[in-house]
Amino acid sequence: MLKREKVIKAAKVIWIASLPLIFVLTAGALTGSALLQASSEGDDFDVAGRTIMNWTLPFAFGFIVLFLLAFTVYLTLKAKNDQLGKINFSLRKFWDGVFKETTPEKLNEESLAFLDPLDPYFNQVNQAGNSIIDVGCGSGEMLMKMAFLDREKTHHYTGLDQSLAALKTAEETAMLSGLSNLNFICGDLMALRKIPDNYFDGGITSNFLDVIPSLTAKEFIAELARIIKPGGILLVKLNFIVEDAQRKKMGGTLDKDGNIYLKGILRTSNKPNEYWITLFSDSFNLISQGTYPRAKDQPGDRLFVFQRR
Repeated sequence: MLKREKVIKAAKVIWIASLPLIFVLTAGALTGSALLQASSEGDDFDVAGRTIMNWTLPFAFGFIVLFLLAFTVYLTLKAKNDQLGKINFSLRKFWDGVFKETTPEKLNEESLAFLDPLDPYFNQVNQAGNSIIDVGCGSGEMLMKMAFLDREKTHHYTGLDQSLAALKTAEETAMLSGLSNLNFICGDLMALRKIPDNYFDGGITSNFLDVIPSLTAKEFIAELARIIKPGGILLVKLNFIVEDAQRKKMGGTLDKDGNIYLKGILRTSNKPNEYWITLFSDSFNLISQGTYPRAKDQPGDRLFVFQRR
């Protein structure tokens, strides 16, 4: 269970558990008040009423405050969680639609030549060890290129994506291309959390972390840090920064956090390099940076090579 969801669950337990205690303590305070009204000063009812009031009122007040705090935390985080869920659901639906239009085909190094500028980076990850994961793998072209570069065929590659359509294309393409050392997992953070600690020697993630909500991206980064072995290499590729003039030309809209949406779908968080380097710095050292010319007449995608500490 994700940390945010654990907090939501704990807050719910607290405010629900507080309600009967508040009721009991309030009833006790009312009983004490009734005894005081029916008593004379100094008699047994007066003493009993004051004792009950002295014990119940502070606790009742404390549990009311606890209830309000827990209920506020619960509502705030649940609303945020629901919002993230809606965004992630819309993204999954969008990318499923995109990948349903793709057709599996036999690939080789020549057909993947457009990825050649990334070969030095892929080789760096391959040299980290035999077990590699691609988080947000899409149709798996990056992993397949890495598999072709593995001349000795000693590596095993795992791709993870939440789009069934993407993984169907990836699996059929790998089979047509004669690549038997790849497997694919359909899932999101919950699937990633099932992988044991320090399981992979290296990893890649391409144009993925910056097209999901920033909070979700932070959770993926934490999981990457957990599953990649110390000393392991991680290649991160991000979309180029979209300037405001280009955003307007594309018809994109901005939210208060600077995320860019097209037709209601999150397309990039558009965060600067320093933002991403800082996010990774808790568990990774930055080794190098670069760019990848993905499309003509556009800035290059941003590349970062990190090493797990």
